[in-house]
Amino acid sequence: MSKKLKKTVIFIVLLSIILIVLGYIFIKSEYNSTLNARYGELHAVNKFKRDQVVQFHTERMADISIIAESPYIKKGIEQWKKDKFNPQLRDELIQFMYLLRDAFNCKEIKLISLQGDNLLNPLDSDFVKSPYLPQIQECAYRHDVLLLDLYMCEYHNVIHHDIFAPVILNTGEISGIFVFRIDPEISVFPLFREWPGKSKTAEVMIVRQEKDSVLYLNHIDTNDINWRLRLSLQNSNLPAAMAVEGKTGLVHGIDYKGNSVIADIEKVPGTSWFVISKINKSEIYETLLINIGVVAFIVLLLIILCIIVAISLYRTRQSRLIKQLYEKECQANEQNEIFRTTLYSIGDGVISTDRDGLVTHMNAVAEHLTGWKESEVKGKALDTVFHVISESTRQPVDNPVKKVLTEGRIVGFSNHTILVSRDGRETPVADSGSPICGSDGNVHGVVMVFQDQTREHERQEAIQKSEQRYRSLFTEMKEGFALHEIICNDEGIPVDYRFITLNPAFEEQTGLKAEVAIGHTIKEIDPDVEPVWIERSGAVALTGIPVTFEKYVLYLKKYYQVVIFCPQKGQFAVLFTDITERKITEAHVLDEKERLKITLASIADGVITTDLQGNIVMMNKSAEILTGWSSDDADTHNVNDVLHVFDENTKTAYNELVNQIVKAGKTVEFTDATLLYAKNGTVLSIELSGTPIRNAEGVVGGVVIVLRNATEKKKLVENMLRAQKLESIGVLAGGIAHDFNNLLGGIFGYIDMAIDSVANRKYDEVSGQLTKAMNVFNRAKALTMQLLTFSKGGSPVRKAQDLTPIIRNSAQFALSGSNIVPEIIIGNSISNCDCDENQIAQVIDNIVINAKQAMPLGGKLIIKTENVDVAKLPPEMTPVNQTYIHISITDQGIGMPKEILSRIFDPFFSTKQTGHGLGLSTVYSIIKRHDGNISVESEQGIGSTFHLYLPASQMSYNNTINPEVIVHKGEGKVLIMDDEEFLLDIVGDILVSLGYTPVKVHNGEEALSVYKESIEKNDPIAISILDLTIPGGIGGREAVTAIRKMNSDAIVIAASGYSDDPVIADPQSSGFSASIAKPFRKKSLIEILDKLNINSRQSIDR
Repeated sequence: MSKKLKKTVIFIVLLSIILIVLGYIFIKSEYNSTLNARYGELHAVNKFKRDQVVQFHTERMADISIIAESPYIKKGIEQWKKDKFNPQLRDELIQFMYLLRDAFNCKEIKLISLQGDNLLNPLDSDFVKSPYLPQIQECAYRHDVLLLDLYMCEYHNVIHHDIFAPVILNTGEISGIFVFRIDPEISVFPLFREWPGKSKTAEVMIVRQEKDSVLYLNHIDTNDINWRLRLSLQNSNLPAAMAVEGKTGLVHGIDYKGNSVIADIEKVPGTSWFVISKINKSEIYETLLINIGVVAFIVLLLIILCIIVAISLYRTRQSRLIKQLYEKECQANEQNEIFRTTLYSIGDGVISTDRDGLVTHMNAVAEHLTGWKESEVKGKALDTVFHVISESTRQPVDNPVKKVLTEGRIVGFSNHTILVSRDGRETPVADSGSPICGSDGNVHGVVMVFQDQTREHERQEAIQKSEQRYRSLFTEMKEGFALHEIICNDEGIPVDYRFITLNPAFEEQTGLKAEVAIGHTIKEIDPDVEPVWIERSGAVALTGIPVTFEKYVLYLKKYYQVVIFCPQKGQFAVLFTDITERKITEAHVLDEKERLKITLASIADGVITTDLQGNIVMMNKSAEILTGWSSDDADTHNVNDVLHVFDENTKTAYNELVNQIVKAGKTVEFTDATLLYAKNGTVLSIELSGTPIRNAEGVVGGVVIVLRNATEKKKLVENMLRAQKLESIGVLAGGIAHDFNNLLGGIFGYIDMAIDSVANRKYDEVSGQLTKAMNVFNRAKALTMQLLTFSKGGSPVRKAQDLTPIIRNSAQFALSGSNIVPEIIIGNSISNCDCDENQIAQVIDNIVINAKQAMPLGGKLIIKTENVDVAKLPPEMTPVNQTYIHISITDQGIGMPKEILSRIFDPFFSTKQTGHGLGLSTVYSIIKRHDGNISVESEQGIGSTFHLYLPASQMSYNNTINPEVIVHKGEGKVLIMDDEEFLLDIVGDILVSLGYTPVKVHNGEEALSVYKESIEKNDPIAISILDLTIPGGIGGREAVTAIRKMNSDAIVIAASGYSDDPVIADPQSSGFSASIAKPFRKKSLIEILDKLNINSRQSIDR
């Protein structure tokens, strides 16, 4: 800009300022003038209104005072008071009071007593005296007129303005008080309704204080809200509140509408009233704004005129310079384009400034690093855009521009400089500042060139961290580490090596300190070093091929695992770990494995270990022999493929051995009756158990299964048991013979009596005598069955039974011929039990026999039964039912010592010299087969108690004797096979009585021949009854197979004196249609025939 142009601009600016100042002075003067005029108007109006109120009160009080002192009034009132009942006097006074009311424009005039009672009232209106008593007394005391303030009469609900005047007689006595009631709506409030002039917002108000509020008395803003508007005195900006607080004259504030106002306050003498005149400031400013607008418009026109003149002069000069500037601009643009192309092509950040340090250019790289755009920073100080701090101190770095401008040379920043961008992002940079020199040699600015050092910074930081990490690893690692350089002779053969560095672990494990080793050769440290160390290390250092080996160092007496590798040619590093403890442990483990292998191979029991999935890990030689599998074959199989085991009683396969053992979490003993099916088809009786394998933390990692060949043991036990039972039968022989002879005597006696009755023709007595003989026969049969049960064992044939008769009969049977008294106590509603009657009877027999042997001198044996729930079971039991039957058998014998109680159920354990130790083990086995439990309590010198727990049955047991006689009628041939002739005759006679034709044979050979012949002759056998056991011949088991081959639909009934034979319990599994136990009666045979529905018809014969 030229100097002349500058002067023109300055002149225009100064002229504009002068015009604006003059305008402001004029406006200010106009504002003060307007405000003073309004102040004067408000004050004049307010004073005028106040004077009107004062004048009104003065005139009214003067008039009323004259009336009250009128001789006529005094005389009339005095006469009326003497003769109150004179209507003429009263009417004259009332007429006079009417005239006074109309003359003085009063609302009401009345005469009251000093006590406030109505004396004369033209309108006969009520007068509430209580509020007036203080004013009445004050008026009487002063003997003068009293002006009362405005008040709202709650009784009449109107505003009253009263004047009291005392009527004083010539004697000085006050005969009453005149009450002049003025209506303020007519006399007072109209004075304030109209504003004497033109104004939209001006108004006059009368107010007074009422408690903590200010009360507006008159009508306000033409709204009928007088006496209703009350505002708090806390509003200090309210002119009414200012008046009550004692302020007078001109004030500024906020009116009751919230408008900003100026107001004048005047106190009304002789009252509590204040007169307030106010006007809104907005109305004052309306006129003022018009004047201000006119002045502003004139000033603006003058300024615009000056600018137009200046522009005209400027354009004239500019037109002369345009051509020159255009030519120079073309040259500058060409140079600038070259400069910009160069500037924006540089890969580093570039910022240029002028000599004042203000930014002139910035390339794209600088924009990215600083966060500023070139268009935003032009003309800004470099410190604003290029903010750099020290990385270490975080303090700002000195502005390089000043130093460059001062020294006129290139200035570089110190290392570790951080550039802080506009958004706070920090970037490490390397930068320098260079001066921009003109052709005259003067410095015209500075150019800043800086590079983003982020990647370089990160690389250096990563190197430092890596060095720190590897240094920490080198120092803290447990393996010994040493770096060496190899020393070779002239032929290039390694002859020595020198220590370069080593870590603390190397020092600790070798005892060789760093200060002694580093810089020295191995031969200097240990002249007797083994050449092999130098040879191996040298080979690695020269070839670069690493080696790993284990080495025992004699002088350190330690094992080391050594790794030698080549970090660079001519050097080798040794990394070694002390493995002495591991080698010792491995040696111990190998020894233990060898001992375990020898132990497992030497024991007779088979041992198989598996993982949690059942995969076989190891099995010993005995397991190979028992299963028929070799270890090599079994290694790839699951234990379920190798070990085929079944429950002998239920024929159930144990397919979840591993899961069952793991779930139990302890040793599991499987039932004694376990069968193993070997790979070659051999079936072995075994004892099987399994235990979980736990690690040091107690976590199960597999199982070990132990199996023992119990075939020979089982045979031995059976033989011993049979011998013991025979011995027991011998012990019982005396008592049994006694009971059996008694029973035979009964049978013979009743039959003899029946024969005599027939001979003497006393036929009516025969039936009763034979019936009694049959009852005795049934008792003999039961005694025989108990002997048979005692001598036999086997799988239980379970059905719902009432235990009471079993217990009672078995106890009486076992105690036959002894001097022991049984006391049997049966609990209430004892549940039935799913059991084998014969085996439970054997349990009772064995325990009672033991008790009898423990009481050689006799005594009492107490047997109790009761129902118990699961909660009362022994803790070692695993319940299979919710209810159990508890049987306790208590003797008064010699008792047992505690140390043998845990062994009494073991096979072959006995405290008797002649005992075999199988009685109680049999009891234990039977109870377990019935899913029950047995335990014993004993005290020497007092006796023992056996506790039996058997699961209750959910089935009912019907032991009701049916008195009905079933008659069966059939036809056809029945084949009977038995080795006893008398049995053939008896059964034959029974069949004949039922309508059948018996065919009698003595053995299986005859039976098969007869059966084959009947088929050939087309005269078939309808039913076959075969005895299972024929001494020296074919029995029923063999014969039924042959018969089935000849006739698959044949009806064959098995008969046997061994009631506990498995065929009797389950005849269908052996090929029979049904079974019957001998001896049997006609009724039992009929029941079997009816069950098979063989040519039968039933009728009831009473």
